Amino acid sequence: MMLGGGPLMTSLGDALHQAKLTEAQQATLDGVRKQAETLRDDARKQFESVPADIEAELAKAEPDLRALSQRMTALHEQMRKSFDGVRDGYLALYDQLSTDQKKSVAATLRARLEEMKKRHESWHHGPHGGWDDKDANG
Repeated sequence: MMLGGGPLMTSLGDALHQAKLTEAQQATLDGVRKQAETLRDDARKQFESVPADIEAELAKAEPDLRALSQRMTALHEQMRKSFDGVRDGYLALYDQLSTDQKKSVAATLRARLEEMKKRHESWHHGPHGGWDDKDANG
């Protein structure tokens, strides 16, 4: 689970939903989730043009890979900043929870982490992706 956002925030949003929220807390969660959905849709739309942008730049006689890289970095940074607002919304709601609600959230996140570990292990068949040290090192 990434701390800044991504899977942790998705898991936190799910865990908050299961924490027996008050009506006011639920309204706050619904608002943050709506914001997350909107941002996710916007990000998809913005990133849809990336392959065409790359192709157009590479089609030039002298592609400016530095400029292309800077545009991609700016796009990623813009998205990261936007999703910081979602993260902050989830964390602000978490801060308002009772001790019992926080325990419920933690239990849900622990269960999610265990699921992720099991899935990861099944994909990789052990610490080296199914290879032993001899295979990995030649």
